[in-house]
Amino acid sequence: MENAAEALKMAGFVLMFMIALSVSIASFSNARQATDDIVYNLDREMAYIDGDYYYKADSSGNRKVGLETIIPTITRVFNEAYEIHFDFQNGDDEPIYTIISTSGGDPVDVYDINNSSVLNGGNVGKKLFLNAILYGDTTTVINGDAFNKYFEHTVKLPSQSLYERLKGKDITECAGSYLKNPGQENNANEEKIRVIKYVIK
Repeated sequence: MENAAEALKMAGFVLMFMIALSVSIASFSNARQATDDIVYNLDREMAYIDGDYYYKADSSGNRKVGLETIIPTITRVFNEAYEIHFDFQNGDDEPIYTIISTSGGDPVDVYDINNSSVLNGGNVGKKLFLNAILYGDTTTVINGDAFNKYFEHTVKLPSQSLYERLKGKDITECAGSYLKNPGQENNANEEKIRVIKYVIK
């Protein structure tokens, strides 16, 4: 009788273990799927830039895009060897930003962003600069610094942020490249600068 009771206990423990194991496997499977979905969504736009698919979006090499594509591309511009140009064909003639001369020269309107756009403030300056041109936000503080510390007298922002100017617009993305040092076409090691152009209508 005692052996039968022990056997029932053992069977009960085994059953509980199997149930727990099944629940754990199901939970891990769901967590893995969720993780894969997140990674896919984060990497999707990177794949367009870094992979061949980006350059084969269609037969013309162009594709229709929205803010969900443009914003991640812009935020990576300081870490990658590419430039972003904006061609507003919808009557919007404001620049992305304007460089103000500190020596009395004429201001320069800028319609592109590249990894040499910001020369002040290091990585903090770059983050503040992007935050300002994307969202018009000059009040965010990073490591105790704000936009005006580096750019108050050198950069003028347009009347609307880039986000507001692009929101809801018909935007076509075009891709291309050029040699960093022209005339070095036969040099296999010569760096190519990729160009992403957004045509806004």
